[in-house]
Amino acid sequence: MTNMERDVEQSIDIDLVKDETIIISTKEAAEQEKKYGIIESFRRYPMATFWSLFLGMTIIMAGYDGQLVPSFYGVGAFVNKYGSEFEGQMEITAAWQSGLGMGNPIGQVVGTLAIPWPSEVFGRKKVLFACLILLSATNFIQFFAPNLPTLCAGEVLAGLIWGAFISLAPTYVSEISPLPLRGILEAYMNMAFVIGQFVAAGAIEGFSRRTDKWAYRAPFALQWLWCVLLLVGMFFIPESPWYLVRRGRHEDAKRSLERLGWSDVDTVVQSIDQTDRLEQEFLIKSSYVDCYRGTNLRRTEICSMLYVIPMLSGLMMIAYSLYFFELAGMSQNTAVKMTLGNNAIGLFAGFCSYVAVSLAGRRTIYLTSLFALMILMFVIGGLDCAPTYDENASFSWAQASLLDVYTFIYQMTTGPMTFVVLSEVSATKLRSRTIAVATASQALISIAVTIAVPYMFNPENGNMRGKIGFVFGGLAFLCLTWSYFRLPETKGRTFRELDIMFERKVATRQFRSYNIYDYHSSS
Repeated sequence: MTNMERDVEQSIDIDLVKDETIIISTKEAAEQEKKYGIIESFRRYPMATFWSLFLGMTIIMAGYDGQLVPSFYGVGAFVNKYGSEFEGQMEITAAWQSGLGMGNPIGQVVGTLAIPWPSEVFGRKKVLFACLILLSATNFIQFFAPNLPTLCAGEVLAGLIWGAFISLAPTYVSEISPLPLRGILEAYMNMAFVIGQFVAAGAIEGFSRRTDKWAYRAPFALQWLWCVLLLVGMFFIPESPWYLVRRGRHEDAKRSLERLGWSDVDTVVQSIDQTDRLEQEFLIKSSYVDCYRGTNLRRTEICSMLYVIPMLSGLMMIAYSLYFFELAGMSQNTAVKMTLGNNAIGLFAGFCSYVAVSLAGRRTIYLTSLFALMILMFVIGGLDCAPTYDENASFSWAQASLLDVYTFIYQMTTGPMTFVVLSEVSATKLRSRTIAVATASQALISIAVTIAVPYMFNPENGNMRGKIGFVFGGLAFLCLTWSYFRLPETKGRTFRELDIMFERKVATRQFRSYNIYDYHSSS
């Protein structure tokens, strides 16, 4: 250890430098971990990869459920069951579209804010198991709902569980992932959403031609299959080593790390413990109030905005794509196929995202992609202003194609980066609560957007069709401006390095090149 490195260690953590052997070993372990390539890391940590992918199934379920109800607005059997007549045709009113759309986000707000405490007291594993049991019961309400109020209640209750999953899954994955794989495995959380949406679109395509209740009940019933698979796996999944270390269960943490593929578990546990103690030196506690204190406020702001930006930059148009396609003049069968194709494009983009995450920086990817999404929204809005729009079907097909391009760009770049940076920016001690606050922020914005979008789309109200692209394009511009000034580069940084940089209030554009052992570089 050089004199500069020793001075920095003493300036940030007086107690920890008393045991220099631990400091040297954990620093060397972190540097060694950075040297591993992606392929080598997959080879060294196959079980950490497997359990990350396995837990991503909870996010698949969330993406699946979130896609169902908006897509049902274009399914005749569902509309005939729950809709009302307008100009000789049955439809779900804008009021009920908003109400059903708000059910899930409202539940998510409560679920995501409530879940950190039990997950820190009882552990990630036990809480996930309990959530799956509750979800299995909640699905009965959606499946047997005799009317829209009951279905809405089912959406709210299901949203409670989705909020828990959306908060816990990225937290757990970040706690078991080796540094070279952290970005890829967190990006998979976004891809899991896409997989869920793709499966939902396929289920709707498969059952939409039916004219009985199974056109919409069968897709709901498929959710029980996910629950069974996950419940079986929960008996074997290792507990988070970070949770175990914080509870003083170091031997259990070592056994968990061994199951996840680590070899030098003593050094890893020391590193986890050192990072936790470092945050104690920084007075980082684990309450929601602490998310807004000192430098944690900046971290919470970044995480919350990353979750909110997709809702403000046009992602909601993808959720309502089937309905949008039908309003643009496509038949139900064509609209369903277009939606399925859109989800397939998103799935392919998800695979491509692994290349982007591995090669480019988080900040570069995010700024570039958000700019592209903004332009696409403005072009979609501009096409709707064509004087011959109603007579020329090519305009609606062009809009549908641009939505496909939007999906590809978003699912390859902006979407994955949300989960990656979210797990890296949040302090480890506050990670579950920071992600909960970010998820709740996203859900609240989702509620507002969900209220507005049906009224913008619905022929009885705004009838804006593709002109809604102007709204989302303008909001995307504001989001791009914020991202330029506030989003730091976090690629290749350990949690300990990020703690130090945020504590020193390093400027956003200095994150890429900042040397934590040069204390005066931040002055």
